[in-house]
Amino acid sequence: MTNPSVDGLGAEALAALNQPAPRYTSYPTVPNWGAIGQQAVDGALSRTREPAQVYVHVPFCAEQCLYCGCNMAVARHQRAGERYLQVLADSLERMPLPRKRVEVQRVHLGGGTPTWLSDDQLARLRGVIDEYFMLTSDGQWSIEVDPGTVDEGRLRLLTDLGFSRVSFGVQSLDPRVLEAVGRPQQAESIARLVDYSHELGLQVAVDLMSGLPHQDANSVRHTVEQVVKWRPERVAVFAYAHVPWVKKHQAGLDQSALPESVERARAMLGAREALVSHAYVPIGMDHFALPGDPLLDASKLHRNFMGYTTLPDVDLIGLGPSAISEVSGVYWQAPSKLARWMAHDPPARGHLLSSEDLQRKAIIEDLMCGLLLESESLEAAGLCGAIEQLSTLEAAGVVDLDGGGVRVVEPLAVRLVARVFDAYRSSGRFSQLF
Repeated sequence: MTNPSVDGLGAEALAALNQPAPRYTSYPTVPNWGAIGQQAVDGALSRTREPAQVYVHVPFCAEQCLYCGCNMAVARHQRAGERYLQVLADSLERMPLPRKRVEVQRVHLGGGTPTWLSDDQLARLRGVIDEYFMLTSDGQWSIEVDPGTVDEGRLRLLTDLGFSRVSFGVQSLDPRVLEAVGRPQQAESIARLVDYSHELGLQVAVDLMSGLPHQDANSVRHTVEQVVKWRPERVAVFAYAHVPWVKKHQAGLDQSALPESVERARAMLGAREALVSHAYVPIGMDHFALPGDPLLDASKLHRNFMGYTTLPDVDLIGLGPSAISEVSGVYWQAPSKLARWMAHDPPARGHLLSSEDLQRKAIIEDLMCGLLLESESLEAAGLCGAIEQLSTLEAAGVVDLDGGGVRVVEPLAVRLVARVFDAYRSSGRFSQLF
């Protein structure tokens, strides 16, 4: 296709945007971390600031979805969950936390598929966490849910256990796309689960993907049009990251069926247009929420390994294989291999943030959350000259550099803008923006 144009983005803008870049859930990004000693980790944990957050990685899934980019293990028997829960409890017992029950504002279960665990195992996991952490009065338990692993009974159990937000991993409702990625599901069944979740008083988020095999702009938009009828409080539309050099199972996808970059851009922009037309408000680069959501208060929006949050500069303790922690200026990641985590191997990698790291981290977070960077912030960090590297994006009309600051006009560009302020230039191979 020559001189393509997508919803106001001309060929120059598309060419400028069609580059790989990190998602900047942290700064520095994980590929730039190195070895870290257990002493540094233990020292950070002993200085955990309250209230903190807790992320629990449950790695198990019943099947392997071909698009998956998560750290997971296919498990056919629940005894794997028994062993996991025991190691989780042992890991917590070993942690030099500042006191027995650290106060936390949020506990989030991700995966993998947390709802792979049985009802009894979910209840026991709750008990293990409660032994070491205490939820604040305004705190929240949230969980990622594969719609195929829950029914009304399981949703009732989640509310009984104290969960108040569920995030359904829907990805697509196009039968052809779902067949291509090995994920059978029915829109009608998910709609009933969302309706029942709302009846129970649960807040609902729905995660979608763009860029999967056979997934053109019409396919993505049709999925969005079905999802908005359910009125989930939040919707995220993530660009599929095809990284078979990291996730070897992705090589099983029909690469010839993956949409070209222009079609991927058209799909992302079409999804955004559809969500906005149904009263959803954009947040950052790929999240949307209904009016009234606390995430829409840009002055309180922050970003960490669990995504966008209203909690500022909060220590995050990660539990489970590959889980990442950010505590007292120290990053570390648990071993990704399940066997090594179960053997209590030391952290796979980590990083001690320097004063320069902290300055650049704040700048990148401002960009990722508010799509805006004031000139004063750049002056304070001595980074005014960096914006000269954005001239190509400015010429393409996707950023505005007036006044010595940076305003991201097209949210798809924000990762590229953030990369300019990355002193490490984030070594490693990353997915395209769309």
